[in-house]
Amino acid sequence: MQIKITGHGLVVSAALRDYAQKKMTKLEEFFNSIQKVEMVLDARSIDDRNKRQVAEIRIWLAGKKNIQAKEAGKDMYSAIDLVLQEAKRQVEKHKEKLTHEKVRQAKKVKLLSRKKTLGLSTPF
Repeated sequence: MQIKITGHGLVVSAALRDYAQKKMTKLEEFFNSIQKVEMVLDARSIDDRNKRQVAEIRIWLAGKKNIQAKEAGKDMYSAIDLVLQEAKRQVEKHKEKLTHEKVRQAKKVKLLSRKKTLGLSTPF
């Protein structure tokens, strides 16, 4: 998995980069077909202190699937945690859809093989 972390309006410190990389590698525990992860950390100058630090993540999965999430927090560490929670939720949802599709295909193949062994005509 390729990991790229960039800062927009701030310099990404080594401690912040290590924290983000450590958190992003945990995504592979849920889904091992992650090819590339990009994170953009942004410091905005707005009045709301709870939304000044923004983390945005883009994840490329096998099979031409992209996941994007964007979250804001009081500090950059909390913004990273929030965006990774959202990305994890989306990755798990994608994984669940893939698993459901494999089960559906297996049931279809099993049904067709039963019909062939019984000598019934297929509806196709």
